[in-house]
Amino acid sequence: MPTRPQAVAFDIIDTVFRLDALGPALAAHGLAVPDVETLYAALLRDAMALASAGGFAPLPEILGGALDQLRVHRGLRPSAEAREAVAGAMKELEPFADAGAAFRRLKDGGIAVHALSNGARSATEALLARAGFAELFTAVHSVEGAKTYKPHPAIYRAAIAAIGLAPQEVMLVATHAWDCHGAKRAGMTAGFVRRGQDWPKAFDRPDVTGEDLLDTAEAILRLA
Repeated sequence: MPTRPQAVAFDIIDTVFRLDALGPALAAHGLAVPDVETLYAALLRDAMALASAGGFAPLPEILGGALDQLRVHRGLRPSAEAREAVAGAMKELEPFADAGAAFRRLKDGGIAVHALSNGARSATEALLARAGFAELFTAVHSVEGAKTYKPHPAIYRAAIAAIGLAPQEVMLVATHAWDCHGAKRAGMTAGFVRRGQDWPKAFDRPDVTGEDLLDTAEAILRLA
């Protein structure tokens, strides 16, 4: 039975911040709003391929390459203007409505709130500051130091070391089952933000599950 963590590290993109802002940027340059999901899946695919096979590139570079591939697949040419528009939209992502309440509940409950993102530390800090969340976070951790991407074990281990707790005292919260699985394999506990998703049976199961961020935070606080 899992115990209450001393720190919770939140995945950021698509867990805390919505991807909706990318839709208008894609639509303005020949793609469709539903292409956001395809683009994000391609971004994750290419980041994971680098993590698995070796190599590292900044996330904006991977995003630009995934966008060019998607445009060609849709019969369009690669576009510097489209890449700039999408990169700009990534800086303007809005948080899920219950994000702030979830962070405050955990902090009030004596649990340190951290960020663990595939994005750069500076980009993550800017998103949190723009949303008014900066003061709620103890620290922001990114992939830059380890030069690889989640779910590579090095990312979780580096965050655990920086937080300064035992692995089992740190919980990763994400809406991505593969991220939760990666954290579990690194010795952390995991909280899954379901948002209507099923849990893949091939993955190690999360320790807590909630339908949204606040529901997940409440489930964490119920742990003894």
